[in-house]
Amino acid sequence: MIVRYFEPTERVQASSQQLRVERTYLKRVPRKLTPAERKQLIRRYGDESEYLWDLQPAKGVFRPGEQLMVKLVVHCATDIYYGVIDDPKPSGFEFVEREADEYEWAYWYSRREVRDDRVAYLCTHIPKGKSVITYILRAERPGQVRARPAQAFGMYLPEINGNSGENTVRVER
Repeated sequence: MIVRYFEPTERVQASSQQLRVERTYLKRVPRKLTPAERKQLIRRYGDESEYLWDLQPAKGVFRPGEQLMVKLVVHCATDIYYGVIDDPKPSGFEFVEREADEYEWAYWYSRREVRDDRVAYLCTHIPKGKSVITYILRAERPGQVRARPAQAFGMYLPEINGNSGENTVRVER
């Protein structure tokens, strides 16, 4: 059995044992479209279409109601069978379900589990090289928090693992 923990007082640095995880927060800003263009995109792709948004690098400061895209990039040194990518949600943010998440399955991972404090991606196969996962969070409660590191590890080979560094995020009125 391997026990992993993070001290709340220390700043967690990224680490890698055949897996490297990078987490980036991108602010979703409504794209400037004419009403006719917006209507056409909504009719064709739905009202949560990525075509309606521009993504900008987030500086770590958000307002309540703003949405951000979390981008997890997993770099794998070798093919790994049965792996987990676990990303804790920062306090004060809520997961936003996208219509495509419910009805479309064109993802390289096998299952996504959304919990109160994290999002876990279960994979029967993490391919060698670079793989990307994205999901949407919405800022809810004001305050400054430290987002715990995202982790990736082999289910049956926990010695193959990696984690991102932690991020500081702030929601202000």
